[in-house]
Amino acid sequence: MNSQNDRSLRAELSKRDIIPFIGVYDVFSASIAGRYYDGIFISGFSFAASHYGLPDVGFISWSDIVAFVQRVKSILPQHLILVDIDDGYVDI
Repeated sequence: MNSQNDRSLRAELSKRDIIPFIGVYDVFSASIAGRYYDGIFISGFSFAASHYGLPDVGFISWSDIVAFVQRVKSILPQHLILVDIDDGYVDI
């Protein structure tokens, strides 16, 4: 999923103290957020509510999250993406 244009969150944090992230739950909200923010936050719970139609399903398919992040990354390749998973965060 990495491309030559990717920026590391750690590298960006070394340049500035604050990076605003906004949560997205579908590709449409990501495309709008991408106009105003450098960082996109993808939460498994928000994704579950949007994708599965339930507020908290207790289980989110990892393959569904990966596919969603890939779609978001394809439309916003220059943006920082932070993914909330159950055991921590992933910087993409």
